Amino acid sequence: MKRSVNYTIFFFILIALIISSITAYYFLTDPKKNINTQQQIDNLQFQVIELELQNLKKHFELLETYNFNTVLAKLQLAKEYEQKIQKIFLDSLNSNSFYAKYKPYNECVNLLYNTSKYETINLKNNISEITQYVRKLENNYIEKNIIDCKKEIEKIQSLILDAKQRTKIICANFDSLYHDINSYIK
Repeated sequence: MKRSVNYTIFFFILIALIISSITAYYFLTDPKKNINTQQQIDNLQFQVIELELQNLKKHFELLETYNFNTVLAKLQLAKEYEQKIQKIFLDSLNSNSFYAKYKPYNECVNLLYNTSKYETINLKNNISEITQYVRKLENNYIEKNIIDCKKEIEKIQSLILDAKQRTKIICANFDSLYHDINSYIK
């Protein structure tokens, strides 16, 4: 009798363990829970993309501000001296020394203008395109997936940093050439 009671208790414990194992397995691998977890991961990835996009736009605004403050000031300075330089250039058409100074200066002014204008326009277009892709991701229309958007944002970010660095170098070159031209004028 004692054995049958022990077997009965053992049998009930075994059934309870099997039921609890099946229940635990069901709750741990619940497809709805996995979908919610995947949805949360997707939402977090999308939030990261949006934050990176906002950061990208801020870096672009800094580049535009730099172009507006520094490059525009240098271009206005070049425009102020343009008539004096042209007069000296016409007076010294036979002089190669002034032309040797004027040609790099003129190329630098053109490069400064073109770089600040066209690179800014191209970067603005790139940012607009990636913003549209992110909006499509937000509306579950995935033309590009999140990883591609992130790579594109990083690429545009590096283009912005390169453009700013290149513009700084051109501005420094302009300052040097402007000083040479200005000393020749006086």
